[in-house]
Amino acid sequence: MVTGPAEPLADASASGGWRVERIPPEPLPPEVLDLFPDVSVRLAEAFVLLSPAAPGPGTATVAAPFPDSSLVLVVLRPGGTPELVSAQTDHGFGEPAVGVFRIRLGKHDGGTRLLLLAIRPEVLAEAPAPGRMAPLPAAPAPLPDGAASLPDGAAAVPPPNGATRPSPEVATLPRTRSASPPHVPAWVAADMPSVLRPEARARVTVRISRTELTALPDSAHAARPLLAAVPGEPLRLKLHRRNLQVVPGTPDRFDDVPFPEEAEVVERTFEVIAGAPGPAEATVVVKQGTSVYSLAEVTLVVEVADAPPADPPPAEADAWTTAPDPRMAGTPVLRIDEDVFGDSWRFEFDLELGDGLPRHYESAPAMSKAAFLDAFFARIDESWRDAGGADGFASRLAQLGTELADALLPADLVADLTGAWEQIDGLALLSTEASVPWELAQLGEPSAPRYLGETGLGRWAYSVVHPHRLRARAGRCRYLCPSYTGELALTQTAREAEFLSTLGASAIEPGDAASLSSLLRAGGFDLLHFGGHGASDAEGQRLLLAAVAEAGAAALPAYPASSLTADFPRRRPDPKAEPGPVVVLNACGLAQGARTGADAFASAFLAGGAGAFVGCMWSVGDRPALAFAETFYSALRSGRTVCEAVKAARQKARAEGDASWLAYTAYAHPLATVEFSP
Repeated sequence: MVTGPAEPLADASASGGWRVERIPPEPLPPEVLDLFPDVSVRLAEAFVLLSPAAPGPGTATVAAPFPDSSLVLVVLRPGGTPELVSAQTDHGFGEPAVGVFRIRLGKHDGGTRLLLLAIRPEVLAEAPAPGRMAPLPAAPAPLPDGAASLPDGAAAVPPPNGATRPSPEVATLPRTRSASPPHVPAWVAADMPSVLRPEARARVTVRISRTELTALPDSAHAARPLLAAVPGEPLRLKLHRRNLQVVPGTPDRFDDVPFPEEAEVVERTFEVIAGAPGPAEATVVVKQGTSVYSLAEVTLVVEVADAPPADPPPAEADAWTTAPDPRMAGTPVLRIDEDVFGDSWRFEFDLELGDGLPRHYESAPAMSKAAFLDAFFARIDESWRDAGGADGFASRLAQLGTELADALLPADLVADLTGAWEQIDGLALLSTEASVPWELAQLGEPSAPRYLGETGLGRWAYSVVHPHRLRARAGRCRYLCPSYTGELALTQTAREAEFLSTLGASAIEPGDAASLSSLLRAGGFDLLHFGGHGASDAEGQRLLLAAVAEAGAAALPAYPASSLTADFPRRRPDPKAEPGPVVVLNACGLAQGARTGADAFASAFLAGGAGAFVGCMWSVGDRPALAFAETFYSALRSGRTVCEAVKAARQKARAEGDASWLAYTAYAHPLATVEFSP
């Protein structure tokens, strides 16, 4: 992710280990001005490409909302002639169009400059400029029609004195009108009975239409518009489930589902069998094309009961739409979907390395999920206590990471990740699975470990909104770093609080559960940081708050994750809403998922609208925790993305000589930045 002004026009990213940095505006060289004879050209943004240590193939992407005039991108490779790249238009449902420019990179492209220019539309001519167009990887991309204005402060760049121009017949910009089909509104709906008997069969009915759909009789119902759906291109439907089993011999996916015509309703049905008494969940994922991103997710949570009530309560139904974000083009993505039925669980993985070519994998671990994770985290805790030092713990953690990868990741996925190790910097983990410590998955040899967490892996829960621009405004940053005594005393939390105050953050007073509850209920905060002790067990997760405690953790006043239901209640995802706060819980074990059915902080804060969540999957040392916090916030203030800041902070915590650096995980938009205001 590039850094720069608080309100940049464009975002830029790159894959294959390449980096993009925003650079100050510069005078346009004559060879660029020669492309646009007799017109004013406005330089909107400028970027430079930085190659990885071992340069290889990659892709650079620049994305910008189309203002009132035409935008083009000029690529200046070292020693090469200017290449003119037009944009592919991305349309969102009810959202402004976004122009996406993609450039393929080779090993000699370090130092390439990308100049985003705005021009008046009347300079567009019918004839292409010979030798000037840079072909895109796929079909030629379109330039938008219409006129545009520049952001405040952008100035016209006059031609330099003495600059010569070719004749207009040679140096004219090609008119490339939109070749992408128009996107139309469409809706998806899912219905199923709200109460099921154990082992009973039921149907999950999925309907797709150009108009909004109402509920079927006597059914739990959820519906959602499809964003950026392309008419005429088939859809793909996949059913993921918990405590539901697909009837043997029937499909759990439908490919090549036709997009509905006007006044048509396209219907598909999944046959399922209910599991044990308790909640059951059916999620319908709608995709189009080869993208790993879904157009919509529709979830129904129903009840399985031995004796269904005569008047059953309404089932919980939820639906959300995932707008494909053009800024993510070129970002490596690993999507993980999960099915759970009794003691069996199954994963589907989709890996996309920024080349637009997803690879699909599946695995079905032989053991129970709950038993596996309970035993796995217990072994981490045991290693933490008994390793006899940082080196011993690091060695045990490497072995555990190898076992995790062997147990859960398909061998061909491990091979592809290993072969693309230099390309997966900034890997985005797209999933709602929150319990597995994927950061610890180890792809190398225990003697020379390669952890997924080293890549800057950041989690993206696709059931919530993750804004790509977050804020930390003056007077809206709060922290709570309790002072403990006795065996629970922490020597570095006072320094952590002191550092946070230098960011303009203020302490939550008096720091008890009531004051924290009041802050959460009132809202109005951009950053919430907790530094101290946490507890995570069968009874749920808790922040330990007491100022004094000689009797151990059990005697400490606490703030439980269960309180977030009332204090920070779930809200429907709304991409147009104000970005939610950044929440950092720098305490042991509070980023784990709810393995026992108890409440968990990560999922509750995200469901309540937090824009980003950072926490620890297991125990962390006091000194590495301070190093992590200082490096994380310093990186954010310098313009790094949340995931880049987490990666830098992990590395700093690692340098402190403690293997707990891998415990940190982050949920955020992979390109999210935080604007700090004085």
